[in-house]
Amino acid sequence: MVGRVCSARLFMLAVALATGTVQQLVASELTPRDVLDAATRVVKIYGAGGLGRIEAYQTGCLISPEGHVLTANSLVLDGGQVTVVTHTGDRYSAVVLGADPIAEVAVLKFDPAGESLGYFDLAAKPAVYSGQRAFALANVFGIASGDEPVSVQRCVVAAVAPLKARRGPLQRIDGDDVLILDAVTSNPGAAGGAVVDREGRLIGMLGRELTSRVTGTWLNYAAPV
Repeated sequence: MVGRVCSARLFMLAVALATGTVQQLVASELTPRDVLDAATRVVKIYGAGGLGRIEAYQTGCLISPEGHVLTANSLVLDGGQVTVVTHTGDRYSAVVLGADPIAEVAVLKFDPAGESLGYFDLAAKPAVYSGQRAFALANVFGIASGDEPVSVQRCVVAAVAPLKARRGPLQRIDGDDVLILDAVTSNPGAAGGAVVDREGRLIGMLGRELTSRVTGTWLNYAAPV
C-alpha cells in the first residue's frame, strides 16, 4: 500500500511537471502569507552576554504601535537597556519597563520615531489545542541581522501541559500550563520569539532552554498568550 501511495505521488508530480502546474503544487506547501506577515512583528534583541555559553541576543514580539516589546526575562536584559532591531533593519535603544522572574517574561519599550509598527494584539486569544499546526518565529542562533527575516519553523502543539522542568542540577521549575511543541524550537536566541497559528495570530511566546523533569530531555515549549 505504501508503495502504491508513493507511486501515485510520483505520477502526480510527473504530470505537474509535464503540464506546468508544479508551481501550484509547491505553493500549496509553502508557509502561509499571514505567517510571513506575522514575522514582521518580531524583533531581534541584543544586550548583555557574550561570555562563555551566554548568548547576547534573543527575540521579542511587538505588542503595541508605541514600541512595547514582549520577550523572555533573561541575562540579555541585565543591563537594563538593550538594542532592538525591527524587520526593516532599523535599530532602536530600548529600556526594560518591567520583568517577572517567576513567569519569566519582560516588557521593553523603545521610541519608534514615527515608524508605523505592526504588532500582535494580546486581547485576541485564538483557540489553542493539541494537534494544532503552528509556526515558531525567532532569531535562532542570531543568524538574522539588519533587515534579514527571522527563521520560521513549522511545528505542532503536541500537548498543553503543566511546566515541570529544571535549569541546572538544582533549580526546579513548576509552572502553569505551557504549549509543548514537537519541533526543536528552544534554540539559542529563540527565547521571546512568537508562536503563531496559520492565520498569523499569536498563540504563545517561546521559552528559554530547559530540561524536562518528566522525560529528562530538552524541552521545547511556549508560554500561552
